[in-house]
Amino acid sequence: MTHYSRIAAVLLCLSLTVRARTNDTVEIKSNGRPVCEYRQTPNPNKVYVSKLYSPEGTQVLLDSPADHVHHHALMYGLDVDQVSFWVDGEKQGTQNPRSPAALSGKTLEHTIDWVSPAGQVLLTESRCVSASDSASPTLLTWRSRLRPAQGRGRVRLFTSKAYAGLGFRFPKSMDGKATFAFPDGKDTTPVRNTEKVTCDRWCACTGPVDGKTVTVAMFSHPRTCRHPTYWFTMSDSLTYMTATLNLYRQPMVLREGQALELVYGVAVWDGQVSAETVEAAYGKWVGRTPGPASPDDWSATHINVARQECGTTATASSAYGEGYEADKAIDGKWAVRETDKWNSKLNITPHYLKLDLGRVRTIDRIRIVHEGLLPGGEPCTTSDFRLQGSLRQWGPFHDLTPPVRGNTDAISEHIFEPAEARYVRLLIETGEQNDRNEYGRIFEMQVYSPKENVK
Repeated sequence: MTHYSRIAAVLLCLSLTVRARTNDTVEIKSNGRPVCEYRQTPNPNKVYVSKLYSPEGTQVLLDSPADHVHHHALMYGLDVDQVSFWVDGEKQGTQNPRSPAALSGKTLEHTIDWVSPAGQVLLTESRCVSASDSASPTLLTWRSRLRPAQGRGRVRLFTSKAYAGLGFRFPKSMDGKATFAFPDGKDTTPVRNTEKVTCDRWCACTGPVDGKTVTVAMFSHPRTCRHPTYWFTMSDSLTYMTATLNLYRQPMVLREGQALELVYGVAVWDGQVSAETVEAAYGKWVGRTPGPASPDDWSATHINVARQECGTTATASSAYGEGYEADKAIDGKWAVRETDKWNSKLNITPHYLKLDLGRVRTIDRIRIVHEGLLPGGEPCTTSDFRLQGSLRQWGPFHDLTPPVRGNTDAISEHIFEPAEARYVRLLIETGEQNDRNEYGRIFEMQVYSPKENVK
């Protein structure tokens, strides 16, 4: 490449993306149009997207208003091991960047330590905020990969309220005037006054800003944790929208070596747009946005055959009642403990969950999503169990793995030598970590077969 062609390439790049940096903020522009501004130093406890613009230039975020000074525009926060990273203050946690944000094109990457007031690093976040070159809508992708700090055996993620997660504070002109929309018009769960929680794949808010109408939508990637997302919304005294993990009802434990990756999208239009328009944008975003990357993702080589569409059915030793039947463990959902799990009756033992795969299959790995922690912190993850296979409905059953004893993992993964089985049984010997066996509780049981063996 000649000297002049290199200059031309540089100028072409600058025409697509212009970046300006101050000590505190990084600004991303596309084709000369501001897209967003990112606050890369704690203010005072968090780093976040401080400004976000519609295609016509309307700024749709409100940063640190007097009524809730800890509401920082578009921010991510929750509680870790009894330390709040949602509110601000000397006694609260701080998101402490290891270095300035790194920019490449329209993509910003930031490594952030979540530090307790005592100076302990509890959690490390690898954050990536990227802007699309779409003219309309303005489109951001927010990706956070959270993992326990080195040397910290485990961390507990939770929230005492319904609203923590990736939160979006709207300008005051929207208060009392904003309307929210969801793709499926699902029923919402009232929290307080106009505060609601709604489970769906996206949430959109429409209202006035600077005398103009804007629509802002947040997307949940189908492969992100606890999809579909639980959206917290409120619109009376203030207007707020959050993509939550439902941690106030279902806390989560991350062990050292594990990572939690979350992928969300944010889209902004000028004017009021229809649900069909938002859905179309969501579909395009999903199609071009990689899902969470995970070292334990088996989808490249295996298929989960424990699904109804694969012909699998489920039975169990008992069911707590209507809505807790065995087929809840193969429906692909594990966000809500009241609706998404198999739960046995009280003290009717032995508890078991049995899957009929529909035909004999070669299987070599199983993933189980257990109850985990209850909202009050009670450990109810399945403690002692066996994973067994058989060619016949009533056995004999043989162990696929060594018996599991003293399990504390909310999601347990089991890889074993390939075996042929039509029936797979989870035989629960101790259902709870308090050495009681009152209930069996399983959100999801996934059984994997190599792709070449699945027809």
